[in-house]
Amino acid sequence: MQNKRYMKLKGRLLLAALLGLSGVVAVQTPASAAWSGGLVNDAGRPLLQVDVYAGTGQAGWTEGALGEADFRTPGGLLRLPDGSLLVADTANQVIRQIKDGVVSTFAGLPFPAKLDEWNEPIGGFLDGPLGESAFRAPSGLAMDASGNIYVADAGNHAIRKITSDGQVHTLVGDGILGFRDGKGDKARFHSPQDIAVTGDGTVYVADTLNHAIRRITPDGEVTTLNATSERVVEVYPGLVVLAGDYLDGRLTQARFNEPSGLALDDQGNLYVSDRGNHLIRYIDFTTKTVTTVAGKVPESMNSASEQALLAAGGYQDGDAAAARFNGPAGLAWTKEGLLIADSLNHAIRLLQHQTVSTLVGNRDGAPGNTGHTEANAHLSLPVDVVVDGDTGEVWVADAMNRQVRMLHPYRLPDSAVDFKGPALLFEQRWLAREEQLILKQGRLDVPLRLLAEAAGYTIALNSAGGIVIQGEGRSLSLSTGNSEVTVTDSSTGEVSQFTLAAAPYVSGGKVYIPLRDAGALLNKEITWLSEARLAIMRDK
Repeated sequence: MQNKRYMKLKGRLLLAALLGLSGVVAVQTPASAAWSGGLVNDAGRPLLQVDVYAGTGQAGWTEGALGEADFRTPGGLLRLPDGSLLVADTANQVIRQIKDGVVSTFAGLPFPAKLDEWNEPIGGFLDGPLGESAFRAPSGLAMDASGNIYVADAGNHAIRKITSDGQVHTLVGDGILGFRDGKGDKARFHSPQDIAVTGDGTVYVADTLNHAIRRITPDGEVTTLNATSERVVEVYPGLVVLAGDYLDGRLTQARFNEPSGLALDDQGNLYVSDRGNHLIRYIDFTTKTVTTVAGKVPESMNSASEQALLAAGGYQDGDAAAARFNGPAGLAWTKEGLLIADSLNHAIRLLQHQTVSTLVGNRDGAPGNTGHTEANAHLSLPVDVVVDGDTGEVWVADAMNRQVRMLHPYRLPDSAVDFKGPALLFEQRWLAREEQLILKQGRLDVPLRLLAEAAGYTIALNSAGGIVIQGEGRSLSLSTGNSEVTVTDSSTGEVSQFTLAAAPYVSGGKVYIPLRDAGALLNKEITWLSEARLAIMRDK
């Protein structure tokens, strides 16, 4: 079922993205700076807590409390001035609102009883009051200075406008796929996936499968800003489609390949996720130029034997010009830099000071739905990202996990500011001070009982005088003077061995063990801040 939903999401919104997309996993480099005042480790990587903000993870329609509500494929996100969050629930064909801990329908008529071949609701195309309007595959969201909300209604090939008095209007487009400039319903689009709005009400559109950036003036006039692609690719015998292309330079001559994410910076210039080229591009409206600001520029997609719809994706952090992406989608401009929902790398990336780093995801190159810290959290097809500029909290539309995820910057408690250790914290609370810890041969040793009980494990002596620790479905057997630990899975009986960096020993009547090894045994994340001599233990 997940594969079918994945195919539907891509097929309906980004048809060409299903064909020819590939990825290469490479070694990561650390993040270059702090994230919104949060803490960074010695390697410079921001420490983040990753939580489920809303959604059970099951595909469905249920509304209500955050932990009980269902989404199908959450797409575009928009943070409203009142602190609530709008979610374009793409496959449910509606706009949902998360407010005061409750998920409800904000706009759109749900059709849960009328299903398509994927057993999902069928959308519609209807203007009117919020509860009587209809959308088809709504995607990107944006708001202007007057409180009007704009929707990239991808399946209807139109841009919709929700006015502050609760009415849905079609701003431009007539519901028919096409490529035509003009005013109002004279203009046509092909699966527009994202939008951005300036202070004066100018709307920019990522017209994804027309491979174009379109501009809508406040009076509704649509113009195309870049050159149209002339490439065509035969994807199947007898089936030829218009393909995107790549060219930097003058805006009127530049070419894109499935642009799918937009973000305006403080100067009013536009970042573009050039999805089909796996690049981040930048439109400078003062110089009227397009440049590539992140991503390795693709080699020609044309060869003597084969033409490809898309360039080859990849994964690499580091220098922006050498960085690799795989299907970059939603963008968010922040004071730290540009956040990127790197959808097919299942990661959230940061472009900052000409360097690309990974904040969350793709630690092993695979999608997933587990993990609580930046080093262990997995995402599955993140397609949009939005940030609270004051707190640094980030919301992610985690499409194939059918959830909205939230990233919190980790900050030390006030009592730890300017503190010089050694000391140990567990999440936000003090666990051990200097008198309980031993710095020895470049490692930090901690009392075993203190750690085990804080992590929720039980600890006892066995008949042979050894130590037995039990918790999380495992039993750990060890003894002082012996660096080998026997790990037994309580449900399967499977036995494995773990070798400590140093054997446990007794000091002051307590058994001590290397902290980093203890974290691995107890399934905890250990971070050491060398300058402050602070150790932080967190749940993975």
